[in-house]
Amino acid sequence: MAVITFDSKLKDMAISIHCRLDEKYQYISKIKKWEVFTSKFNQLPLGYFITEMNSKKLKKGMLQKKYKVLNISDQKQNDGIIRNIQITDEIGSDKSILTGSDILISKLGMTRGYIFKNTIKDMDLLGSTEIIPYVNNGKMSTMLLKYILLHPNMVNSYSYMQTGKTPSHLRVNPIELLRVLIPVIPNEIQDKLEKEITIIEKNISKLEKMIVEPKVIINKVFADKFAVDKKLYNNEKNRKHFNVPLCRVAKNDHLRMSTHFHHVSLNKIDKVVSDKNKWIKLSKVFKLSGGKRIPKGFSYSNSNTDYRYLRPAEVDFGGIQKQELKYISKELYDGLKRYSIHTGDFCVSIVGTLGKVAYIDTKILGLKKDNLILSENFIKLKPKLDLNTDFMIYYLNSFLFEAQVNREYTITSVKKLGIDKWDYIMIPNLDEEEQSEIVTNIRKKLRKQKLIIERVNQERMKINDLINDNI
Repeated sequence: MAVITFDSKLKDMAISIHCRLDEKYQYISKIKKWEVFTSKFNQLPLGYFITEMNSKKLKKGMLQKKYKVLNISDQKQNDGIIRNIQITDEIGSDKSILTGSDILISKLGMTRGYIFKNTIKDMDLLGSTEIIPYVNNGKMSTMLLKYILLHPNMVNSYSYMQTGKTPSHLRVNPIELLRVLIPVIPNEIQDKLEKEITIIEKNISKLEKMIVEPKVIINKVFADKFAVDKKLYNNEKNRKHFNVPLCRVAKNDHLRMSTHFHHVSLNKIDKVVSDKNKWIKLSKVFKLSGGKRIPKGFSYSNSNTDYRYLRPAEVDFGGIQKQELKYISKELYDGLKRYSIHTGDFCVSIVGTLGKVAYIDTKILGLKKDNLILSENFIKLKPKLDLNTDFMIYYLNSFLFEAQVNREYTITSVKKLGIDKWDYIMIPNLDEEEQSEIVTNIRKKLRKQKLIIERVNQERMKINDLINDNI
């Protein structure tokens, strides 16, 4: 990428409502003048096409009626389709009423593309207060607006506008968003694009019906192996009322009284993992240790260094997102190097979002063997013996492991899974042949899914190409 240099004057801060003088904001506002597309058509601010809708807020707690709820955590990135909607009459946090909107945009993490056409019309819709509802002003079809907002040029522009103290808090101000210029596409071209996009959407829909989430595949294989009725387990997991004999409180050294610890859904899991011929304590196989928080007075490095810091935010099912890892200085690294994590180690998140799993390979991450530091929100699992790595990755992502993690945590302001609780967590003690059979089975199914997803992505790229060719 070429280095671009330019001068800014103090008066340029007035362009932003927050008096921003950072180079990214100045680049898109002063140098690019809010233009992100190269188009043969006239371009106008996004605010010409959509208007923010005034939405009421509902306080957490019981509701007077049932609503559909859009949870960002249940949605796919850069997808544009509302999925996995829940129906509830109780909410655990304040929500915005999104009913009546045409376009929904999450201002939090906008580069992830949580932008949707509102297709929920049969019931009132709620969503996070981070989701901003917009109405279409009638200058462009809602379908086309959605794909314009999800176009790579637009998604890239969000990175220049967002601000926040940490990557997980980066937001785009809705007022700034509406300044971005998009092409005024003639109606006849809009009609042409809609017809062609509709055909592509149908192809994508057919392919997506064939997609099975990786964890569903993993859970099915482990459920079959250990004869667990996964449907029954899921049904039991949703039960809010159940009886627990008082004598069961003593099954744990800490005399735990938490409902999640004694939940009825865990009865079958407990029975499965109690088979000493097939299960062993995790602490017998791994040496456990913690990570370390960044001390007061220190922060991440503003420049690239040889040292990185791993947090749960950089971990998903696909592994570690290398480009998101934070740099730290040599001075900070020297103070934290005893908390480095190495190739062959595993880590599991133990604060807030529990059970995010990563396998470490510093070579793939492009780091020297000691240069990755683990945050305090992880526990490090260092194998005491040779393991089938793929088998362990799959198991740690299975419902059998997650159920145990979700049983053992304690909670004050956030969920925490202290190192002392790991002595109660079990892992399969299967022979090499059994482990290899499970790995082969899962790999085969995941490869098939990967091919389908590649076809979906190819179809999705056709929409971007159509827009590029017609504007």
